[in-house]
Formats: sequence, structure tokens, C-alpha cells
Amino acid sequence: METTLDLFTSKDPDHPSISTPFSVGDYSYATDGFIMVRMPRMAHIPERDDAPLVSFITIAPRNETWHKLTQEIPALTFTRCDNCDGTGDVAVCHECHGEKILLFNSSFNQYTIECLTCKGVGHLTGQRDGAISCDNCDGLGKYPDDDARILLEPLGVFVALRELTLLDKLPNVRVAYLSEDVVSFRFDGGDGCVSTAPPAEDAQQ
Repeated sequence: METTLDLFTSKDPDHPSISTPFSVGDYSYATDGFIMVRMPRMAHIPERDDAPLVSFITIAPRNETWHKLTQEIPALTFTRCDNCDGTGDVAVCHECHGEKILLFNSSFNQYTIECLTCKGVGHLTGQRDGAISCDNCDGLGKYPDDDARILLEPLGVFVALRELTLLDKLPNVRVAYLSEDVVSFRFDGGDGCVSTAPPAEDAQQ
């Protein structure tokens, strides 16, 4: 059963502990490492031993003014995934079997050379047989640019466009200043917090 929380999980295979929602106490949570959302506990979302520690996280600011998120959020820009050549699929190289190198023995030495079939990456693109979803782009063939940052107008702080786009999907979002590093937010059904981003010379305002 997919929920609002699934939007906020990490798609990075190197961080499996935040790839699915989890429950702690009275709440169910999701995070991608930059933004965290919590909602009243959902029965189908279990507690997990490997879940991030959330007890120390402050979400609700005190004596702060909440602002509706009404500014227009620009569309995300994407970069073509080089790992799968933009196809979204990869297949293990049939010559090196994903090892990226080939070993040869002669009477005198053992030789190690880069696999020419896959050019030393261990997989092939554009192959139907044995193809799997590219874990670099989550099978999309592209991934969002991480450098874009937007000035969150009511608060005067910058937030990554990628995270702001997720916030914009929530119903009736309100934001409040928590600290120079964190923005709190509320929406119909839950609340959360998101990391601020340092200003960039090309940040959109």
C-alpha cells in the first residue's frame, strides 16, 4: 500500500535504512536524508531496528509564524543518466559477468585487462535479455539536478528545489523558521522538517 510517506523515502540503494517508511511511537515517518515527514501512525508500517533515530529531532517551532506555501515552484531540471545511457535499464555484461575486468593466464604471468565489451563498467545498456532497473537513476533514465536552490520567500532561506518540489505535493502546506539549518512545515495530515541549503550564485529567486 503506497502512501504519502513513500514520496519522501530515499531512492539511493546505498541507504536502505531510509528507503521505506518506518514507525516510532505514535507516528510513522519517511525521510530521504534531507527532508523528514511524519504522520499519525499507520498500522501497516512497522517499527524497524535499522530506522533512523528521530527522538532528538525537533519539528514544531515555538512562537513562530506559519506561512502558506503560495510561491510558484519552478519545474525540476534533469540530467541524463550516464550509467544506463538514459534508457533506465542495464544488464550484467555477458563477457566479464559484472567483474569489469578479465583475467588471462600464460605460462609466465597472469594478466588483468579492462573488459572491452562493457568498457569496464560491468554492465551493458540497451539489452533486453537480463535487463534490470538502473539503480543510479531508479530506472528513470535521468535524475534531478541537485544544485538548484530556491529562496523560500516567506522565510528568507534557501531550500533545494528537489525538496521544495516534494513539499509542493502536500495539501495546504505551511512553513515556519526553525533554525538557520532547518525549516519546519505542516500540512493536512502531518508535519515535518527540511534542511536549508546554502545560497548559490545561480540560485533562483
